[in-house]
Amino acid sequence: MNRRSLRFRALAAVIGMLAGATLAGCGSGSGSGSEDLKQVTIAFGNPAFSLTVVEAYLPLAREWWREEGYDVTVVPNQGSQAATQVLIGGRAQFVIGNTAPGLAAAARGDADIQLVAATANNQWSLVAPEGGGITRPEQLRGKKIGVAVAGSGGAVYLDQLLRDAGLDPEKDVEQVVVGFGAAAYEALSSGRVQAFFSFAADIDNQIAQGARYTFMYDEQWRRFPDYGLLTTKQVVDVYPEMVEAIARGVAKSMAFLEASPECAAKVFRAGYAGSGGGGLTPEQEVTAMKLSLEDRVQTLKSTGGDDWGAVRLDGLAAMQEFLKAQGQLDTPAPVSRLLPEIDGLAAKANDFDRDALRAEARACAA
Repeated sequence: MNRRSLRFRALAAVIGMLAGATLAGCGSGSGSGSEDLKQVTIAFGNPAFSLTVVEAYLPLAREWWREEGYDVTVVPNQGSQAATQVLIGGRAQFVIGNTAPGLAAAARGDADIQLVAATANNQWSLVAPEGGGITRPEQLRGKKIGVAVAGSGGAVYLDQLLRDAGLDPEKDVEQVVVGFGAAAYEALSSGRVQAFFSFAADIDNQIAQGARYTFMYDEQWRRFPDYGLLTTKQVVDVYPEMVEAIARGVAKSMAFLEASPECAAKVFRAGYAGSGGGGLTPEQEVTAMKLSLEDRVQTLKSTGGDDWGAVRLDGLAAMQEFLKAQGQLDTPAPVSRLLPEIDGLAAKANDFDRDALRAEARACAA
């Protein structure tokens, strides 16, 4: 099947799914229930809600998307690769997850995926217990490396780090799925694996539990817009106001976290810890949230410090060059093709009453 056919099918799926939901809502009367809301599905690139990935659950808990007219369902997936395939297949309108799988697919011409908001620059790291003797990737020959899930959006970074150290990722090390957070911490502490590769939000949870790690990563990664909200050009073209609204919920979640990491942790504990992403004490949750906020603020500052979710064009271009070097794509796409054609999108996503949001966060009615 050629690329035009794939894109036509994606457009047809988007129009059919969203128009059907809209018609169902329009025919339901004038109430204020979910039948009057447009149905939206977000494919989440984690198998469970995670404490520090606030953009996936705060807009649900605070009903920000609902207030804008959207009944949003966030569907966990095994990883960002899987979530991206859900988006390409037309079974979701958005992805919250790692950007690499979607942007690589877009640059290859497999799908018209676009980056709506970047909520974190690349914070992937390979970590080993501090004082355990492993401080460089080349020391992992013949060792076991824990990963949170199979097929994660960060796999390309781990492979590059190992290859640059002279290791074959498939032959010289054994990669073992150990899960997130407390499960990964236990695997490292017990010696079941000698190192662990994951993203900052996950590692922050472990540090909050008392972990002390040596970090290994490539400095160039820190420029890449690695995590955020993605959609397709077809969705942008047909429903630009919906894209703005979903992006606004994501931006609000960043501002809410900044205003009160304590309240964000309380919201997670009240409604989402049972999904499988919990396991910390309340005090540890707050510590993890504050560590995560540091990462988010670094990303905000790298884009000028004004708008949560803004995308640096040079970072996006550098990320494509990296993916090309890793064999993920042949020719980088023009950066403009990877971004929605919505004038002032980042500013529109940040167009909300920040003082009121801060007051809401500090009042903390979870």
